[in-house]
Amino acid sequence: MNESGLVASFRLDGEGGGLAMDWADIERWTPADGVLWVHLNRASDDAQQWLHERSGLSEVVVEALLAENTRPRCVQMDDGVMLFLRGINHNPGADPEDMVSIRMWIQRERVITVRMRRLMSVDDLRQALDERNGPRTVGELVAQLSGNLVARMAAVIVHIDDEIDGMQELVLDAGDVQLRNDLRDVRRRIIALRRYLAPQRDALNRLTQIKTNWLDELDVMHLREEADRVTRYAEDLDAARERA
Repeated sequence: MNESGLVASFRLDGEGGGLAMDWADIERWTPADGVLWVHLNRASDDAQQWLHERSGLSEVVVEALLAENTRPRCVQMDDGVMLFLRGINHNPGADPEDMVSIRMWIQRERVITVRMRRLMSVDDLRQALDERNGPRTVGELVAQLSGNLVARMAAVIVHIDDEIDGMQELVLDAGDVQLRNDLRDVRRRIIALRRYLAPQRDALNRLTQIKTNWLDELDVMHLREEADRVTRYAEDLDAARERA
């Protein structure tokens, strides 16, 4: 297989860094080698082939990871956990509120993530590993990636607040068609962002309640904090919509 479907893969060294892996390295990997993270491009035929034929996952799990449309959720299945989340869309020309899905399959010694479009939150995690400031365990990897996804929401919500502040400084003229259109656009963007936040919070909370052998107390605490942040962001968006 070529490398197009393999966006990135690392074997964690347990000290914050990771060894980059290619398809051949992944084929040779065993759980005794340490934690493996495989990040795939769903649109690639070779990534889909690997999931179906070489990953060892059940067809139910593979089909869920490759589903066309997903909402944030957390499900315990077989010997692992499926965690589906959403992140801000920072791709060129994209609307940030058109949130990007990331699907995770999590086991004690392996994490497989699948994305439709590029996510800066994943790039943040890869950079942390390159700088030897990344996750050391499966639990830390999941907590850090979840935290990156939530953290990148903040700037978008602040920007929406600033836009509304700017509009409120204008003279509200009932005949100002452009202003009304701008307000309508802000409300639309708020609704688009808001629709995923409650299920995202629920998915993170659900993960903290599942008994696993790869989440320790500190990981659970971090995940609960991220769920609380999502709740606050949802409340901020509700307040912004009322102002708009």
